[in-house]
Amino acid sequence: MKRHIVSLLMVAALLSISCKKSQTDYPNILETKNGIDDLAGKKAFLPDSRKENIAKTKKSPLTSVALSRSTHDFGKIQKGKTVEHVYEIKNMGKNPLIISTIKPSCGCTVPKYTKEPIPPGKTGKISLSFDSSNFEGKIRKQAEVYANVVHLPIILSFTGEVVNQ
Repeated sequence: MKRHIVSLLMVAALLSISCKKSQTDYPNILETKNGIDDLAGKKAFLPDSRKENIAKTKKSPLTSVALSRSTHDFGKIQKGKTVEHVYEIKNMGKNPLIISTIKPSCGCTVPKYTKEPIPPGKTGKISLSFDSSNFEGKIRKQAEVYANVVHLPIILSFTGEVVNQ
């Protein structure tokens, strides 16, 4: 009987030790002071590529932006057609706006954007082209925009319905 109790205690001790995780066990935890990736005061788990994009982008002096619209509805899209929407992004800050990269949610979406720094008060363009060849029905896609702004990433999205006519 004592042997079973000792064995159970040893197993319980091993389980409690193996279940405790420290921050070093999760290398993708990003803690921020300004809440960019801090969700309601909790630690956010981010892929390494996203952390690298954020770190690289924030090396430039920060600015602020305004979007004409961050979403677009294409309505009905004939299957096989490629559609495109242009989003306008205005630099509202005092430093040049530098868009470093745009990461679409899938390979069906191709981004193009203003590559040169956008001066304060000026407007740049971001276009997202969607190839509907492999889709049917309702779609919702998005792209993450990385630029030298406080809140990253900037999310642009579009919706539509791919129809086979």
